[in-house]
Amino acid sequence: MSRAILFLSCLFFVTATVTFAQNAPKSQVAKIQQAPAAMLNSTFVKTEGTHFTLRGQPYYYIGANFWYDAYLGAEADYGGRERLTRELDRLHDLGVDNLRIAASSEESVFSKPLSPPFQYKHGTYNDTLFRGLDFLLVEMGKRDMKAVLFLNNYWDWTGGMAQ
Repeated sequence: MSRAILFLSCLFFVTATVTFAQNAPKSQVAKIQQAPAAMLNSTFVKTEGTHFTLRGQPYYYIGANFWYDAYLGAEADYGGRERLTRELDRLHDLGVDNLRIAASSEESVFSKPLSPPFQYKHGTYNDTLFRGLDFLLVEMGKRDMKAVLFLNNYWDWTGGMAQ
Protein backbone atom coordinates (compact mmCIF):
# COMPACT_ATOMS: atom_id res chain seq x y z
CA MET A 1 0.00 0.00 0.00
CA SER A 2 2.73 2.51 0.90
CA ARG A 3 4.54 1.92 -2.41
CA ALA A 4 1.33 2.68 -4.29
CA ILE A 5 0.88 5.93 -2.37
CA LEU A 6 4.51 6.89 -2.98
CA PHE A 7 4.17 6.10 -6.69
CA LEU A 8 0.96 8.15 -7.00
CA SER A 9 2.54 11.05 -5.11
CA CYS A 10 5.56 11.03 -7.42
CA LEU A 11 3.32 10.77 -10.48
CA PHE A 12 1.27 13.74 -9.25
CA PHE A 13 4.42 15.79 -8.58
CA VAL A 14 5.87 15.06 -12.03
CA THR A 15 2.53 15.81 -13.71
CA ALA A 16 2.17 19.09 -11.80
CA THR A 17 5.75 20.07 -12.64
CA VAL A 18 5.31 19.32 -16.34
CA THR A 19 1.98 21.16 -16.39
CA PHE A 20 3.57 24.18 -14.72
CA ALA A 21 6.48 24.14 -17.16
CA GLN A 22 4.10 23.93 -20.11
CA ASN A 23 1.99 26.85 -18.85
CA ALA A 24 4.72 29.00 -17.29
CA PRO A 25 6.07 32.04 -19.12
CA LYS A 26 9.03 31.06 -21.32
CA SER A 27 11.38 33.38 -19.38
CA GLN A 28 10.71 31.52 -16.09
CA VAL A 29 11.27 28.12 -17.68
CA ALA A 30 14.53 29.35 -19.25
CA LYS A 31 15.81 30.58 -15.85
CA ILE A 32 15.13 27.20 -14.25
CA GLN A 33 16.76 25.32 -17.11
CA GLN A 34 19.87 27.54 -16.96
CA ALA A 35 20.46 27.12 -13.23
CA PRO A 36 23.97 25.73 -12.71
CA ALA A 37 23.98 22.12 -11.54
CA ALA A 38 26.45 23.02 -8.78
CA MET A 39 23.99 25.58 -7.35
CA LEU A 40 21.10 23.12 -7.43
CA ASN A 41 23.23 20.44 -5.76
CA SER A 42 24.35 22.79 -3.00
CA THR A 43 20.97 24.28 -2.08
CA PHE A 44 18.46 21.44 -2.32
CA VAL A 45 17.81 18.96 0.48
CA LYS A 46 18.15 15.39 -0.78
CA THR A 47 17.58 11.92 0.60
CA GLU A 48 20.00 9.10 1.21
CA GLY A 49 17.99 6.08 2.18
CA THR A 50 15.74 7.23 4.99
CA HIS A 51 17.76 10.36 5.89
CA PHE A 52 17.83 13.91 4.59
CA THR A 53 21.13 15.43 3.43
CA LEU A 54 22.29 18.89 2.46
CA ARG A 55 25.62 19.36 0.69
CA GLY A 56 26.43 15.72 1.47
CA GLN A 57 25.94 16.12 5.23
CA PRO A 58 23.03 14.93 7.42
CA TYR A 59 20.25 17.52 7.44
CA TYR A 60 18.08 17.99 10.51
CA TYR A 61 15.50 20.72 10.81
CA ILE A 62 12.84 22.36 12.91
CA GLY A 63 9.81 23.13 10.79
CA ALA A 64 6.48 24.87 10.88
CA ASN A 65 3.35 25.05 8.76
CA PHE A 66 3.31 28.63 7.48
CA TRP A 67 0.93 28.15 4.55
CA TYR A 68 -0.23 31.77 4.17
CA ASP A 69 3.14 33.47 3.77
CA ALA A 70 2.92 33.84 -0.04
CA TYR A 71 -0.24 35.85 0.66
CA LEU A 72 1.67 38.05 3.09
CA GLY A 73 4.39 38.53 0.46
CA ALA A 74 1.92 39.73 -2.17
CA GLU A 75 1.66 43.41 -2.96
CA ALA A 76 -2.10 43.49 -2.46
CA ASP A 77 -4.62 44.58 0.15
CA TYR A 78 -4.33 41.14 1.78
CA GLY A 79 -0.51 41.29 1.78
CA GLY A 80 1.82 42.40 4.52
CA ARG A 81 5.51 42.28 3.65
CA GLU A 82 6.59 43.99 6.88
CA ARG A 83 4.66 41.40 8.89
CA LEU A 84 6.13 38.61 6.77
CA THR A 85 9.73 39.68 7.31
CA ARG A 86 9.06 40.20 11.04
CA GLU A 87 7.55 36.70 11.33
CA LEU A 88 10.42 35.14 9.36
CA ASP A 89 12.92 36.87 11.65
CA ARG A 90 11.09 35.56 14.72
CA LEU A 91 10.88 32.01 13.37
CA HIS A 92 14.57 32.10 12.45
CA ASP A 93 15.46 33.37 15.94
CA LEU A 94 13.51 30.42 17.40
CA GLY A 95 15.53 27.99 15.29
CA VAL A 96 12.80 27.21 12.74
CA ASP A 97 14.58 26.73 9.44
CA ASN A 98 12.08 24.78 7.33
CA LEU A 99 8.60 26.01 6.38
CA ARG A 100 5.70 24.24 4.70
CA ILE A 101 4.06 26.78 2.42
CA ALA A 102 1.21 26.89 -0.07
CA ALA A 103 2.43 27.23 -3.64
CA SER A 104 -0.92 26.49 -5.23
CA SER A 105 -4.64 26.70 -4.68
CA GLU A 106 -7.52 26.47 -7.10
CA GLU A 107 -10.69 28.50 -7.46
CA SER A 108 -13.24 26.30 -5.75
CA VAL A 109 -16.95 25.62 -5.67
CA PHE A 110 -16.65 24.56 -2.03
CA SER A 111 -17.90 26.77 0.78
CA LYS A 112 -15.41 29.25 2.24
CA PRO A 113 -12.60 28.74 -0.31
CA LEU A 114 -9.21 30.36 -0.01
CA SER A 115 -9.46 33.67 -1.83
CA PRO A 116 -7.89 34.72 -4.01
CA PRO A 117 -6.58 31.44 -5.40
CA PHE A 118 -3.26 30.89 -7.17
CA GLN A 119 -5.18 29.46 -10.13
CA TYR A 120 -8.54 30.60 -11.40
CA LYS A 121 -10.89 28.43 -13.42
CA HIS A 122 -9.81 27.61 -16.96
CA GLY A 123 -6.10 27.72 -16.10
CA THR A 124 -5.50 31.44 -15.59
CA TYR A 125 -3.05 32.33 -12.83
CA ASN A 126 -2.84 34.98 -10.12
CA ASP A 127 0.49 36.66 -10.88
CA THR A 128 0.23 38.78 -7.71
CA LEU A 129 0.36 35.67 -5.53
CA PHE A 130 3.23 34.15 -7.50
CA ARG A 131 5.20 37.38 -7.03
CA GLY A 132 4.35 37.13 -3.31
CA LEU A 133 5.73 33.59 -3.34
CA ASP A 134 8.90 34.83 -5.07
CA PHE A 135 9.32 37.57 -2.44
CA LEU A 136 8.84 34.99 0.32
CA LEU A 137 11.44 32.59 -1.11
CA VAL A 138 14.00 35.39 -1.49
CA GLU A 139 13.42 36.44 2.13
CA MET A 140 13.72 32.84 3.30
CA GLY A 141 16.98 32.52 1.37
CA LYS A 142 18.37 35.54 3.21
CA ARG A 143 17.78 33.63 6.45
CA ASP A 144 19.09 30.29 5.10
CA MET A 145 15.61 28.77 5.51
CA LYS A 146 14.22 25.93 3.39
CA ALA A 147 10.72 25.54 1.97
CA VAL A 148 8.47 22.57 1.38
CA LEU A 149 6.06 23.78 -1.28
CA PHE A 150 2.75 22.01 -1.29
CA LEU A 151 0.85 22.01 -4.54
CA ASN A 152 -2.30 20.26 -3.41
CA ASN A 153 -3.90 18.60 -0.40
CA TYR A 154 -7.21 17.23 0.77
CA TRP A 155 -8.50 20.49 2.30
CA ASP A 156 -11.53 21.83 0.43
CA TRP A 157 -10.65 25.45 1.20
CA THR A 158 -7.60 25.28 -1.08
CA GLY A 159 -9.52 23.64 -3.91
CA GLY A 160 -7.98 20.36 -2.91
CA MET A 161 -7.92 17.01 -4.68
CA ALA A 162 -11.67 17.09 -5.17
CA GLN A 163 -11.46 20.29 -7.21
